[in-house]
Amino acid sequence: MSKAALFVGDDGRYKIPAPILLALIGPIVILTWFYVFYAQNAWFCQDDFDFISKYSVSVEWRQLYDFSDFGRFLSRNVYWHFCLKWFSHNAQYFYLTNFSIILATGFLIYAIFRREYGRFEGLIAGLLYLMLPATIESYVWISNSQHIIGHFFVALFVYVFVSNRGDTDKASEIFRAIALSIILVLGILSNIFVIMVLSLPAWMLLIDRRTWRAKSIYALLIFGVMLFIFFFHKLAANQTGAYSTSYTPKVVIDNAEYYAGGKARAVFWFILVGLGGIYAALKNKYMTSWFFLASFAFFIPFAFFSVSYHRYGQYGELSNLFFLLAVWSFLIEFIGVRGAYFVGYAGLVMVFSVFFHALEPSVRYFSESPMGAAQKKQIDYLKEYEVLHPEKAKYCFRSDKKVNNATGVKEWDIPAEWWALDFGKALTLFANPDKTYNLLQSSADCDVVFVFKDNMLVDAGGQQ
Repeated sequence: MSKAALFVGDDGRYKIPAPILLALIGPIVILTWFYVFYAQNAWFCQDDFDFISKYSVSVEWRQLYDFSDFGRFLSRNVYWHFCLKWFSHNAQYFYLTNFSIILATGFLIYAIFRREYGRFEGLIAGLLYLMLPATIESYVWISNSQHIIGHFFVALFVYVFVSNRGDTDKASEIFRAIALSIILVLGILSNIFVIMVLSLPAWMLLIDRRTWRAKSIYALLIFGVMLFIFFFHKLAANQTGAYSTSYTPKVVIDNAEYYAGGKARAVFWFILVGLGGIYAALKNKYMTSWFFLASFAFFIPFAFFSVSYHRYGQYGELSNLFFLLAVWSFLIEFIGVRGAYFVGYAGLVMVFSVFFHALEPSVRYFSESPMGAAQKKQIDYLKEYEVLHPEKAKYCFRSDKKVNNATGVKEWDIPAEWWALDFGKALTLFANPDKTYNLLQSSADCDVVFVFKDNMLVDAGGQQ
């Protein structure tokens, strides 16, 4: 096909124009440098300390059906237990592991596009995932492995599904359905949003006649819907705080505005998703139409979250990713036949648009402020202090900001630094488990008080 033959010579080898190839090298090198350099400077932070204390000894298999943590057994329990077993408390290897997962997901996206469109097209698609600001935000905190692993299983499901689409061999069809079912289960155990990848076989059954003959796909969908009902029934009974839901149009609109980055952008996104999906479907561009649909589908799990507890931007990353992939595949289909050369430059423009968006503020900010770096310095300082003052056992902490609350510490009085230390758990883990570490309250009994000043610890000079 002509689109797959983009930049291919008579000898069958790809001949990407030198200016495009050289231009792509810059973002690739800079982003790779960031991912590796960041691993040398960041450390554990906030929830990381909780997971270390919970899963360092055991996976806690009894939690497999415990949905109080939003059902992320594989990406929390299993991930943290075995990473701690293999890497101990070396945060660098956790980050490099997460980077490896990101690369694997990018490669799967490349493979999907390579099969559907061509090598160069796959290269651009894979780079879009690597360079998304939300990918960077997912990477910079170890606990976001739950997102990164979920992305991997979504990409793996899509890759396996499209690899043998239209294959009429019954044994191959059954094997593929079983493989997809296993991937789906592992994906849901990583992050509940993975269930939305079922929109792919459902959409193909609706619009692609080749899929109608694959009876095992019907079984896969039935199995997936049963999983969906089971998980969401369990989750509904464990709604707390950030994971509480509200099924009202206002909540959906507010969340769409939040994840899209503004009301106008949300409206623009809805319009393009609808028009793009319909146009591609009418043109029998099945994967392109699903990419548009997937952009909306992966928004649904977060559409009804209570707006009182907005989740972070990376929760909506797959919506952003599939929208970009939809636009890219649309450009391939629309421009490719008319001028393959222009598709190359269109891909270059897309990569640089995402790349420059990632540079400011994502790469710059996180390069200057690695997650956990301040907490590592705080703990190192505290350990040195304890060596010099072994007689002190009761440590208290407060913010340098004035707190007008004589009755004790309320939630809004808690310093951000104390949150980052997971409410003192980090100090028990990494400083001295035999001593006490508490946030200063009006009735506190303290041998020494430390102040968080400019994200660092300062000895306050004794009882306050």
